Amino acid sequence: MQARIVIHLRTHPHALTTPGDDSDQLPWEFITAWLDRYGVRADTLTVCSVTRTPPASGLRSDSAPLLSGRNSQHRDTWLSYTLRAEDNVEALTARRTTLGSPTGVDSDDDALQSQPHRAALADTVARRLIAELRERGWLATLSEEAELPRFVPPSATVRRETWTGTEYSDGFRAVYAVDPSALPDVLETLTTLHTKATWVAVTIRSRGRQPTTVEAVVGTLTATRPPRQLPGLAGFHGLHRRIAPVLSATGFDAGADVELPATEVVPSSLAALRWPTAAIGVPIGYNRARQPVYLGLASPEPVRITVTGTRQFHIGVIARLALSGQPVALYTADPRQWTALANHAAPQQFSIRPSAPAPEAIVVSDAGSDAPTGAITVTLRRPQSAQAPATTIVITQDGGHPDLFFVTTAHGRQWLSTRLVPNE
Repeated sequence: MQARIVIHLRTHPHALTTPGDDSDQLPWEFITAWLDRYGVRADTLTVCSVTRTPPASGLRSDSAPLLSGRNSQHRDTWLSYTLRAEDNVEALTARRTTLGSPTGVDSDDDALQSQPHRAALADTVARRLIAELRERGWLATLSEEAELPRFVPPSATVRRETWTGTEYSDGFRAVYAVDPSALPDVLETLTTLHTKATWVAVTIRSRGRQPTTVEAVVGTLTATRPPRQLPGLAGFHGLHRRIAPVLSATGFDAGADVELPATEVVPSSLAALRWPTAAIGVPIGYNRARQPVYLGLASPEPVRITVTGTRQFHIGVIARLALSGQPVALYTADPRQWTALANHAAPQQFSIRPSAPAPEAIVVSDAGSDAPTGAITVTLRRPQSAQAPATTIVITQDGGHPDLFFVTTAHGRQWLSTRLVPNE
């Protein structure tokens, strides 16, 4: 019998960061310590990160140097711990409880169930782990496995199978086994690939007195047929159609007949792996040191942004938010002012007064229009003496210097320049 704990790990939203900032680096030493913690052993730990690239557009082409490499706009990370009853007999006996699971699946042992209620072992471990991650400054939430993303979603239908990948209705999917000795180089190379989505899952196995091992798998979704070979990766060529559907945010499905090359590892050595847990966000401006500053938009809660400035400043800010690739729904008094921007964005990214904006839409309105709320709701204000309301993010143009503005979030306040390209 086994139980799985799946945690969605995120940094606190709306950070203002610069390239090279490592505050979102995966805490390898801490998470691997939970393979054997408080007398409870985990059989495996799988870390999976999914990076999605917004559709191509003129806007993104103009800012391409700021959006490449590790400067992603959408990235999510999950931690999956698997606990087995046979590895935790002492812990179960001492606590007089069942293995259970955070999702409420419990043991069939009627004798144990007839006793006064005690928290299942997996529930207790999950609560402690989440509490300690939060104490360390992370946003950590328990995830239901049924709600986790899969490499091949139900909406994707197969068109044809090729040797190096399978073509689906939304692109080509390919799965690769990683040479464990090349893992650091592979992680670096993946940031240079042109993909619609990249999945990376690393599994650490710690079984009793046996040596700890590590293995990894990569999945790519591309607009064109994948190449035949990538350094450090061995494609499941001819088998992609069978392998791709069994990959999810917890790694390969239990029972999937997939073998990956593994090597012995000292868990503490994994700390050298550069592994961002979240997206850096969109480039919003330049700081005094002439570094690009990125605004994190991903948030588990709805985001409200207030932008105060001239009409041209409004257009500039919305253009930067649109680099996220999210749909933009406009509810403004004069929609004609957005025509040039909409034509430069991705196809159908901008819409005028849709009756029902997409759930992930950036909803933009001004004082002269009523609008629904969205995942991100932006209110535009003209320059005025009244102070801007204290929304999630406040962006205010400097009245005396139109190229300068202030950004205020829960993380503080920064003074930035609107220039996204430094002077030569």
